[in-house]
Amino acid sequence: MSLHEPDLGNMSVAIIGSNTTNSTTFYQLQVSIDSHQWVVEHRYSNFAELNSQLVGDKLIPVDLLPGKKLIGSREPAFVDRRRQDLEAYIRRVVALLQVNLPDVLAKFLQLEVYDVGWMLRRQAFLCFVHEGAYLGGQRLLTLSPMEVQGLTQLVREGRADSFFHESKLSTPPSQVVDVATQVACLRVAGSWQELPRSNIRPAAYPFSLELFRALRKLTLHEVPISSVASLTELRGQLVELSVVGGAVRELRDVLLCGEVHRDGPPSAEHQWPALLHLTLRDNAVRGVDESAAALLPRLTSLDLSTNAIEQVGHLAALPALRHLDLSNNCLSELPDLHTRLGNVARLQLSQNRISSLAPFARVLSLVQLDLSFNQVRDLEEVASLRGLPCLEDLSLVGNPVTDAIDYRARALERLGERAAHVTLDNESSSQSELDRVLVLQALRTAREGGPEFLRRGWQGRVVTIV
Repeated sequence: MSLHEPDLGNMSVAIIGSNTTNSTTFYQLQVSIDSHQWVVEHRYSNFAELNSQLVGDKLIPVDLLPGKKLIGSREPAFVDRRRQDLEAYIRRVVALLQVNLPDVLAKFLQLEVYDVGWMLRRQAFLCFVHEGAYLGGQRLLTLSPMEVQGLTQLVREGRADSFFHESKLSTPPSQVVDVATQVACLRVAGSWQELPRSNIRPAAYPFSLELFRALRKLTLHEVPISSVASLTELRGQLVELSVVGGAVRELRDVLLCGEVHRDGPPSAEHQWPALLHLTLRDNAVRGVDESAAALLPRLTSLDLSTNAIEQVGHLAALPALRHLDLSNNCLSELPDLHTRLGNVARLQLSQNRISSLAPFARVLSLVQLDLSFNQVRDLEEVASLRGLPCLEDLSLVGNPVTDAIDYRARALERLGERAAHVTLDNESSSQSELDRVLVLQALRTAREGGPEFLRRGWQGRVVTIV
């Protein structure tokens, strides 16, 4: 973790190179705090502006900055000489001001982007300004793994008050800590990539959630689930949990995170009794372990989209589940689906490899079914859904079947009595469409051997379908 400690003098600077673009030379300034490094680029005029402000505030002598040269300023020998002079200048400035670093110098070195101490100073100010919105849920508190780790470390070491007091902000020293311990909603946003032009990778930092004692809603974005400590201490209070891009391979990676014996059978003490919504999008989940699912007795919605699931299984172990998202997985065959889904009402299966609708014929609880961008080709597949008494919304957008002539009317006709009650492909049926469906249904009845009077009634007549 990059944390500037003024008393230790653990920050150093060097100008490691330069490049000239459109007749302007930029000098590459490398900032190092312990083992963490990043590079920022500045032209000579930026150094001059910095110097002007520091001299104006009487923080440095007036003659430290090397003078400006107009002729020959782009010659390689001059550029290298200026690089050395500017390096000597910035090193001298940092040496003079490191103990009590002014904001203008911190901004010049981009400490607010790369150093957790300056990140937390900014968060302290935001907490001061938006405390009511954070605590009232109108504004989402978003921290990086480095910020969570740094704040926790400062509190553990008893240094939080002195640290924020030294920031010279008009912020009460413990403001950010107070918000952290009371806030109900938190987003921890990491990244698997290094911060630009640095060796700092946010996802590499383990952190604890021990300060966030009032959380009800937690989102972890691009944070390895294995790096999160104290998550299971929140199991009795979290209502909503999202782990997106967290390298999760199975449900127990989350529900038993940090447990010593998490590979064994979980017990009742491991349940998440308050959790209603769980999102595990963009991970590497291949299936749902029934014993892990049993730890979620009140879960109503589960998002497993963008994973590697090939079979639906064990979801009947979630008695309260009503909304299931399995979009963008590897599903093709769905055997015994009605025994695996429980009472799911809203099912999202877009961007899979499903070609048959027969498995849905006995999932009687379905109200919404999204099968967009799959591989359904035959219109007769739609007939499998005509016996679903609650179906109100069906999406087949992006399937080859939608290229069929007169697709909408023919698809609705195959839904039988449900045709008038179903929104197809996000579009309600017009009266003319429903009239057309009735004609097609009558033709089908006659063709397939309907009542004698119906066969006689249609015999010899010309029917115009418009």
